[in-house]
Amino acid sequence: MFLTNFFGEKIEIIYPKVEKSLNDFEIQSSFSDVFLRSVKLALIEFSKTEIDKIKRDYIWKIANNKDTIGITKAIYIGINPLINDKKILKNMNINNDIKTIILIALGFVGIGLIFFLLNEASSNSDKKTSEPKIKLESSRLQDLILVIGEAKADILNNLETNDSLDYDLCEKLYQSTKFIWIGSKQQSLTLYDDLFLEKGGLKYEEQSEYDVYFVKLELKNYNEDGFNSGVSSIKRIDAFRDLANVGKVIAISERLPASSYQYRDLYER
Repeated sequence: MFLTNFFGEKIEIIYPKVEKSLNDFEIQSSFSDVFLRSVKLALIEFSKTEIDKIKRDYIWKIANNKDTIGITKAIYIGINPLINDKKILKNMNINNDIKTIILIALGFVGIGLIFFLLNEASSNSDKKTSEPKIKLESSRLQDLILVIGEAKADILNNLETNDSLDYDLCEKLYQSTKFIWIGSKQQSLTLYDDLFLEKGGLKYEEQSEYDVYFVKLELKNYNEDGFNSGVSSIKRIDAFRDLANVGKVIAISERLPASSYQYRDLYER
């Protein structure tokens, strides 16, 4: 009864946040998107008391895996009809598919925490674990390039160089961005440095509604793939939200013609 109440309370907390994400950004609610978003929100919810960053990273790495998503989807397909028919979990207010997926995500987080604790206990005598490697890799700096069209240029009034971003600004930045690039600082210098050296911008008679601005951010300790090309909408949104923790604006270009982003290895947001 305690577990039923506990999971029921967590579902009611997480459900409106998942639903808001899907509605705000018009995401097609595939199982993968809803599951990963639910896991992320569950980890945030539990991090207030039960789960620290090392455990969160461990659980998220397992969740964000093709095999894990395949297994959890199979569980969802198996139990969803039973829940809908009220054959199991009769006392829980699970009345739609999203709540069922959130329940699976909560169960997954609990199992992931158990695996972490078991793995930690068995490796105490051998400190050659993957954790130091993760920390070593995460120390590298990367540059993120965002292209923002003239129609959305108002967002630039809220961006300042050498400044961090807040959560709300990150979401607005997501909505304003047309194209993305991520890579090493050396690659960034080769591909984009000339754009940030431009002074004066376009003359009035040269300006067009298709003009763009480039924003360069420095990412520190970012090891996810949310800014890579071809990822799901939910991953992309989460990546932008994570900028509040890992990103800092280091340069904003002058107003430039649309031709300036050609042949720069950019991809659509």
